Amino acid sequence: MVKARRVVGAAVLVASAGSASGQVTIEGARGMSRDVTGLELVRELWSADADAQVVRVVRPATECWGGEAGTGAEAPDINFVGATVDEEGDGPSSVAYTPDGSKIVIAHRESRTLVVWDAATRALVRVISVPGRAQDIAITPDSTRAVVAAVDAAEAYVVDLGTGALLATVPVGNAPGSVVVTPDGTKAAVANMFDGTLSVIDLSTYTETVRVPGLVFSVTFSFSTDGLVDLQYSQVDVIDNGRVANLDRFGDQFQIIDLGTGALASIAVPDQPADMSMNAARTQAAVCHVGTTRRISVVDFASMSVVQTWTTPDDCWGSIAVNPAGTKAAYTILNATKIIDLTTGAISGSLSTATLNDLLQIPGTERVVGVGYNASLIDLSTGSLVRNLNATVSTGIGAMSPTVLETAQCSTTFGEDLLVMTTTSTGGVVANQHTGPAPESDRMSFVALDDDGSEAVGVFRVSDNAALFDVGSASLSGLVPVGLRPMTAALTPDGSKAVVANADSFFSTVIDMGTGTGTNVPMGRRGSIALVSPDGQYGYVPVVADGDGINRIDLTTNTLAGPKVFTGDMGSLGVDLSQVALSPDGTVIALAGSFSDVLSLVDTGTWTLIKHVPVGDFPFGLTFSADGSRIYVTNAFNDTISVVSNAGGASAVLSTLAAPDLPTNIAILPDGTRLYVQNIGSGAGLRVLDASTGATLSTITVPSGEFLAGYKVDPVNGRLLASMGVATTTMGGSIGFSVTESQRLRSLSLADGSFVEEWLDPAHGPRSMNTSGDFSVVGVACSLSEGAVFYDFDPGCPADLSGSSDPNDPAYGVPDGSADASDFFYYLDQFVSGNLAEADLTGSSDPNDPSYGVPDGDLDADDFFYFLDLFVQGC
Repeated sequence: MVKARRVVGAAVLVASAGSASGQVTIEGARGMSRDVTGLELVRELWSADADAQVVRVVRPATECWGGEAGTGAEAPDINFVGATVDEEGDGPSSVAYTPDGSKIVIAHRESRTLVVWDAATRALVRVISVPGRAQDIAITPDSTRAVVAAVDAAEAYVVDLGTGALLATVPVGNAPGSVVVTPDGTKAAVANMFDGTLSVIDLSTYTETVRVPGLVFSVTFSFSTDGLVDLQYSQVDVIDNGRVANLDRFGDQFQIIDLGTGALASIAVPDQPADMSMNAARTQAAVCHVGTTRRISVVDFASMSVVQTWTTPDDCWGSIAVNPAGTKAAYTILNATKIIDLTTGAISGSLSTATLNDLLQIPGTERVVGVGYNASLIDLSTGSLVRNLNATVSTGIGAMSPTVLETAQCSTTFGEDLLVMTTTSTGGVVANQHTGPAPESDRMSFVALDDDGSEAVGVFRVSDNAALFDVGSASLSGLVPVGLRPMTAALTPDGSKAVVANADSFFSTVIDMGTGTGTNVPMGRRGSIALVSPDGQYGYVPVVADGDGINRIDLTTNTLAGPKVFTGDMGSLGVDLSQVALSPDGTVIALAGSFSDVLSLVDTGTWTLIKHVPVGDFPFGLTFSADGSRIYVTNAFNDTISVVSNAGGASAVLSTLAAPDLPTNIAILPDGTRLYVQNIGSGAGLRVLDASTGATLSTITVPSGEFLAGYKVDPVNGRLLASMGVATTTMGGSIGFSVTESQRLRSLSLADGSFVEEWLDPAHGPRSMNTSGDFSVVGVACSLSEGAVFYDFDPGCPADLSGSSDPNDPAYGVPDGSADASDFFYYLDQFVSGNLAEADLTGSSDPNDPSYGVPDGDLDADDFFYFLDLFVQGC
């Protein structure tokens, strides 16, 4: 394709709008101007170069001027606005100290980074990007290099920790998930999970010297409702400079691999060997056998045999750690830890450690420390629990400092936090920070918009901050710190302020959208669903702990306005919260007291409780009728809908309707004739019900493999809008780790929910959905993509670029609210001059191509035809 920037000087547009095979020709040189039927875009343009190149591009006329291409006049602008910064720490998967104890290095699977922290000060040293998903790391004895197993890339990387340089990429087996380095620093061993092979890497030449087959590894994973996942593979362990050990959990073998020859030797052990811990001399290993096997065994490397097997009174949970002599070990059980004498088989009573995810040896001592919510410090010599070091957040991975009494542990599913704790008898948490550098932007769970859809705010539940969006320009305005685990947000109608409800802080946050600053307003913890009064004067935040109730914030002073009004006990179902809603006139707040089986009504004027109305079992979702006279409440556990009168102290249940299994969210048609009810039990989906009888009129189809992220009745445009899609993480197997995302916004008939039209985003999966007050913009929070997609049904006039075609006119390049010849010739000037900032509009001229409307850093005919599409749409 000939590039437009080869055109020197100006050009002439010649277009035929009436021809079925219509063409557009851009000609440099002294072209003749002529009238263009139906367009009347006429201008004589002169080139200073008579030999200027000619660009000719031909398209069918229907593509240029409308016709069947595209999605119609109501098609929205679709823009994903990400909030991810360049250097993040997403998906911590492995943590290690450098052998000199000076640095803490954390591998991050999702952001493909190693984050290096100063161990003494916890200051950021650097962030190192790697090509693949960093699953595990091992550091050379001289503390200069890290070897990284990339679980999705069949590669291992060697990086320089001092400079951050990628020193080598070494092809290995499929799904590498574990890596170790020999004590002399000459070799690395990478366990390839799907292949069942071990790759031995020479660290002087950065080549694979041998690949050992015949091994079996295991994988465990966990996840949270916030969308965080933890993927951990079984670990190989170093015996000496020439050998490593592996547990074959499913073949009941203790495997020893010679790194030089690749020879594989096996020792038969009891069923389900899950974890091993070696003595300081590396001559024996204690093995924990999980589940009903109830065994602790001791393997001797010299004799290649099991020399002890002890029966335990409890199912082993899967982690074990021995003292330097290998004579005692701590092992985990459900909700506790026990100590076993490996010589006599004597077992202690249960230590109150709660469930621990791992046990770490403290070098040179008789003590071990747990990885988990308590991070329990255990003394093996006395058989006692010394101290619980942590009560902040549950950790999933950890490492011990080789030089001081300190442990670094990371949360993996309850957040992305780095906790550094001293492991002395009086120790505890000395640092609690994110595993990556600020600002982070992890797991957007909710997005809110103002009345006209010009401003939006999204909350990141994991990174504890909020993103401010300018929807019109599809841009990120800034990131604002809020409280711990923000749940939802609400904007004032004019978009000047946002209220953020924080679940794990004793305050809510009010954000000034103009200055991008936040003010924390003290109140109870477990803030849930934020609301704002119709006049923008007050924010309302319910709390679901320490006496459930609702707080009122004066948004002029950013202070509490009155006491907490106590309500029924609220809760959640899965990731969704017991719902709260304002009456259309803003005078009444209705709250679903899920655990109290009541609907609580609060008067916003007097700031008092009106009444608790008994409803069904576990009331959850609710909505007001358009006139505010009725409240419809879904009762999740007895599959009914309570119809409640909104009549002050006389409020009562008027009728009870049948509902599908486990009904949750509910919406109502403005004329009150139909209900739209989502259920999550058997036959999960979205149904249209008769609002008088509860009879199912129709079922709204969600494409196979997708889920319903949210829906809204849009009375302005007479449709039901539903967000559907895929946002999945695949772990294990030949894939190793992958993320699949896509979404669709569907316009459905209000009569029966039948399909009318849809708009696709193939790259960003939905988490939740919201709309502007006037329904001109739909916002979809994207947790895995860490941003939001905005469907703008009233995008203004994208073809309005200029009020004049004369470069000397002050109106040149200044939009004037209309799309006319001035705009066309202004764009043509920018196109011909090669102005990327103004003229680079798209990577494709095909509306069905994902790169349509996405600038690609180049000017060509695609950009020209994209502008023509915008021009024809007009204002």
